[in-house]
Amino acid sequence: MADPENGSADAETGKGDKDEPLIAPGDILLEGAEEPKTEEPKTEEPEKEAEEPAPAGDEKKAEAAEGPTAEEKAGEAPGEQLASVTVIDKDGNETVFALDRPVTNVGRDEANHIAVPDLKCSRKHFTIEMAGDFYNAIDLGSTNGLRVNGHKIKQRRLRDGDEIAIGAYKIVYHGPTDTSISDDLVPATAKAGTKIESAVEGGVSPLPEGEQPTAAVAPKVQPPWVDDSKTCPQCKTDMPETQVCAQCGHKSLKLQAIEFYVDHVAKGDSLLGGLGLWAVKRKKVLEKAQALKDVEWVLEVRCGKCHWKHHLINEWRAKCIPCESCGAEVPMPVFDPPKIE
Repeated sequence: MADPENGSADAETGKGDKDEPLIAPGDILLEGAEEPKTEEPKTEEPEKEAEEPAPAGDEKKAEAAEGPTAEEKAGEAPGEQLASVTVIDKDGNETVFALDRPVTNVGRDEANHIAVPDLKCSRKHFTIEMAGDFYNAIDLGSTNGLRVNGHKIKQRRLRDGDEIAIGAYKIVYHGPTDTSISDDLVPATAKAGTKIESAVEGGVSPLPEGEQPTAAVAPKVQPPWVDDSKTCPQCKTDMPETQVCAQCGHKSLKLQAIEFYVDHVAKGDSLLGGLGLWAVKRKKVLEKAQALKDVEWVLEVRCGKCHWKHHLINEWRAKCIPCESCGAEVPMPVFDPPKIE
């Protein structure tokens, strides 16, 4: 039985069997001993509510905000790609031109959409035309021709990376490529021994049927030249010495050239021409001019590109004319005019 006295003392001091001290007399203490750990009570996190699926329209809006994926870009239609050309001058400076119009003209003339200030570039050299989703380069009868990837051609369905050379300038095309047709032009950097099927001088690169321009027609055949100083081209009769047909009044090209010389060259050299008295002397100068021998009154000029022959009045000055056949520039030779007193 418990001692009533001790029991009352324990009750007063508040001590009992459960409140015994952790360290009692005689206990051995060790340095570094870890203190007993007490586990902290775990707090339970509230459960998250399940997210409701977003409406289908919201998902499409989110995808549109993020932009097209790589798969969508790969399947992008050719017409949606931005086409352009990069013009590189002789110093390596680059200028980019967007092909944002149905027809883009290229030439030396500043009136072109793309002006190339090189003497080997014709005033109207070539044009780049839209053909649906793709672009065609077409030569406009230039003097030096259209060279793509080192080959001279008349027309070309452009492919991405095509390089057009004009004198010291390079024009590089960047844009959609029509893979439905084969490419018969091997780049200029092709290895030796590469077979070229139809990329010959003056050849035609393939374009889909129905898109062939008029430049692809067969060359014209020039009729033989008829000297109208001997036979009238209209009446087919012999021309008199006056060089004027008695039946139809046709003037020979030679007489027209002599009259041009009298009224534009000899008149300017005469004092009477400046005084307004040229009519008095004109008849005598005309007779003397007709009597002159070995004078090139009529010039035969041949086109350097298509070899078309032109018979022209000698204007005694530097001049270029468009070829009657291919439209290329044809320079006229310059001679010293005769002197008639």
